[in-house]
Amino acid sequence: MISKRILVLANSTKHHPMRCVAGRELIEEGGGKSRWGGWIRPVSAHDEGALNSGERCLAGAVDPKQQRGLFNYKGRHYDFALTDPLIGQKYFPDYPRTAEGYIAPKDPRQILLCVSLTPPFNELHYKVIATVLELAP
Repeated sequence: MISKRILVLANSTKHHPMRCVAGRELIEEGGGKSRWGGWIRPVSAHDEGALNSGERCLAGAVDPKQQRGLFNYKGRHYDFALTDPLIGQKYFPDYPRTAEGYIAPKDPRQILLCVSLTPPFNELHYKVIATVLELAP
């Protein structure tokens, strides 16, 4: 089995409970130095390459139901499915029992979104927010 160190930048629900995972390889160069390698997307031999729980490990993650991410970018409004299980767990711990409403970040400039394109569904591709990165102020 090949073993690589990866910084996971996307951990997105595909077909519940399957997930798509992707990130950048971290290559150790020795002497305490490392560098970024290429993009990595581990795939399985089933479900369009999505990984089941036995094929991936994320400490403390739970599977999300359907939350939405609303944001503006370059003057356009977007409303995408939010498939990041860690953000779902953090902001919607009781979902779907959570009351409806909006949760806005204190400083939207400290939020990075990893937007992913889904495989075709009825001949259409959909954009989803695969991962939300909250930067330290």
